[in-house]
Amino acid sequence: MASERLDVVGEVGSISLTDKRLQVSGFYYNYINSYLRKTNGNMFIPISNILSMRYYKVRSKYFFMAFLYSGSLTILLKAIYELKSYKLIKPFTQLISGYLMKVYYSGLLFSSIMLLCYLFKEHKLIDIPYMGGRVCFEASDFNKIDIDKMINQFYRIKRCSCRINVIK
Repeated sequence: MASERLDVVGEVGSISLTDKRLQVSGFYYNYINSYLRKTNGNMFIPISNILSMRYYKVRSKYFFMAFLYSGSLTILLKAIYELKSYKLIKPFTQLISGYLMKVYYSGLLFSSIMLLCYLFKEHKLIDIPYMGGRVCFEASDFNKIDIDKMINQFYRIKRCSCRINVIK
């Protein structure tokens, strides 16, 4: 088998695939404790250690956390507003009831926007799990045709290496 080299160059990094290894340079994501961490540098992964290559969609946890915090704050504000009928709290709630409802409705709007962003804004990643970790790239940084060629060549190399190992 001839040693072919496929280079995929993107906006913030590059991926080089040969029949022996995968070289990653530039910005990429590492999985650390089930969180994606953006890293800049070079990484060499032997082809025998790579398990697969695939497209992967993730949602931002920050939108979900913002939805939870703003939603709980909105519920708390509504509960405070509903307490205005009690005699002990009545002067306080009458004083701020106009502002309280404005903040309540703006919090309701913000939490619904965060929920919609969480549900509909996904990041498409190129996921490369290997023995010892996982590396990811944003698919929007690379040309889709080049990435598909790289994935096809990777699986071709893996099939050829398996056939050679069976023959030996």
